[in-house]
Amino acid sequence: MENDEASQLQGNSVSSAHQNIIDISDYTENTTNAALQTSQASNKLATLAVNMSSLVRQFKY
Repeated sequence: MENDEASQLQGNSVSSAHQNIIDISDYTENTTNAALQTSQASNKLATLAVNMSSLVRQFKY
């Protein structure tokens, strides 16, 4: 009976570790996607800032 309990506990631990790995993978993918979106938004913002600066210069002169 002791071996059965030990096997069950080991199985539960392996299952838990497996789920943790899956969760970490999901979080990593989500973080990567969010970083990409942030980078794209930053690039767009930089482009808009350059365009706005150009428009403001036109009004000054």
